[in-house]
Amino acid sequence: MRVFIYKPRKADFQSFLDFWSRQYDSGRYQEKIYSRNIGKRKPEAIRALFQWKNAGPLSEKKKKSVEANYISCLGELRAYGSGPFREDFLMHFFSKFSKGGAVWRVFWLHCCYPKDFPMFDQHVFRAHMFILGSKVPELDDLTDKEKVMCYIYSYLPFYRGLARFNDKREVDKALWSFGRFIKQWPHFGSLANNLK
Repeated sequence: MRVFIYKPRKADFQSFLDFWSRQYDSGRYQEKIYSRNIGKRKPEAIRALFQWKNAGPLSEKKKKSVEANYISCLGELRAYGSGPFREDFLMHFFSKFSKGGAVWRVFWLHCCYPKDFPMFDQHVFRAHMFILGSKVPELDDLTDKEKVMCYIYSYLPFYRGLARFNDKREVDKALWSFGRFIKQWPHFGSLANNLK
């Protein structure tokens, strides 16, 4: 018989990245679709990226949303140029692209500026809050406006604090995997809190 017991132990952030990024199932989430299309501002690339983000084919409603809220606006991106990106840029961007749900709007921002703005979803939010030691509701409990504000004022500074780690995609994968793990193991937090 092969039986195991797992328990949390403290680690530095590089060890955290090494462990949790390996837990990300690249095949299941079709990492090649992401890497082939990210940074390309063409309709077919944007469609592929949103399908990748959805982890499968888009419903008709979601297809219409992607077409109306993002693909039809590709030409408007020229007005934004490129960095340096400040708070006023983000506020204007999210005001201009105000439809489609907060997580998908942040993903749109990431698609447009992948080197400057990370992805953000329920798992990443959960990992971020856990690492900061914050007790907050699930991302789904926040309004779209609160999600965008959390991204701008909490998550981005946190993520940019990790700038010394060169592979940003590994950071994304590690946070996503860890946040997903926390959701599946809700008592993990109390175990981790007991570490000395």
